[in-house]
Amino acid sequence: MRKGISFRPSAGDVLEDRTVPSGDFGGLASAIGLGQTMQTQAVRQAFLTFETAYQKDVTTILYGTGGPSAATRSTFDTQVATDLQTLENSIQTALGSSQATLNASIDEALTGSASTSLLNELKGIATPTATTGRAGRVAEQRFINQGIRDTESLGATPLQQVQTATTPTGAVTAATVRSVMTSIGRAFLTFSKNYFKNDVQGILFKSGTTPSAQRAAFNTAVAADVNTLVGSVTSALSSSGLPSSVVSSLTTTLTADLQTPSSGATGASLQERLAALRTPSSSGFFQRAFFTFGSSWDIGSANVNVFRDLLSAVKTYNQSLTTV
Repeated sequence: MRKGISFRPSAGDVLEDRTVPSGDFGGLASAIGLGQTMQTQAVRQAFLTFETAYQKDVTTILYGTGGPSAATRSTFDTQVATDLQTLENSIQTALGSSQATLNASIDEALTGSASTSLLNELKGIATPTATTGRAGRVAEQRFINQGIRDTESLGATPLQQVQTATTPTGAVTAATVRSVMTSIGRAFLTFSKNYFKNDVQGILFKSGTTPSAQRAAFNTAVAADVNTLVGSVTSALSSSGLPSSVVSSLTTTLTADLQTPSSGATGASLQERLAALRTPSSSGFFQRAFFTFGSSWDIGSANVNVFRDLLSAVKTYNQSLTTV
């Protein structure tokens, strides 16, 4: 399984690239306290074991005797079907007889007759034509990569089903959190576009004047945009379906992440960090570049911090319901 994408803000990044953490095989569910049950660990491990077996089958069977051919492909497909049956058996053992309906659904997704089953998806990957040299090595790796992508794409659904089946009553689900994070990510994207186009370009570096003369007006505009951002974030929380206690605490926490407090300023909020950026001495290229870099870093860091606080609050709530 690939690791979740870490959040590292960089100057000039498009905020969509970090609006929501990758959801492959339950990373988000783990982050909110729902991904560490014995069942989900066992199912995740079963898929990892299958992926390892699949890569070995490609190397030792499909490419094992003179490279890909009709004969090696047939033997390879037979072995993959056996490995998938092992995967099914492992999942059935993990879930037990109490999850018979879920087991049947997962089995159909893995080895069912539908063209969308994992068995048929893997059979449908075209046999590589390159067999030797660099071209053969590249073709082999591409074949492996496609199989792993298909496995992870399909496998995310069974794991989500297992997590749902083992989620305590009243817990906040990964789907709910992902929806909230998407809304917050869009709010940050809107803020970022307004900040750089209207505030930085339109006010601070306004043609015919100097940044120092425009700084006060710039700070006022940024404060208004941050206030709009806070409104969008809190609106996303209130319409999210999150428990009222979580919404209440997060509203306070995320507002503090973004907006200068009325008293007791800490310098940590997005508004305070943007206000603390050094005023450029001119409108020259390097002055603009340095200011843009600092701004982008601060906005990206605030986006990350909001997500972190959201995940932490939801995890605390979920773990208060049961021990997972």
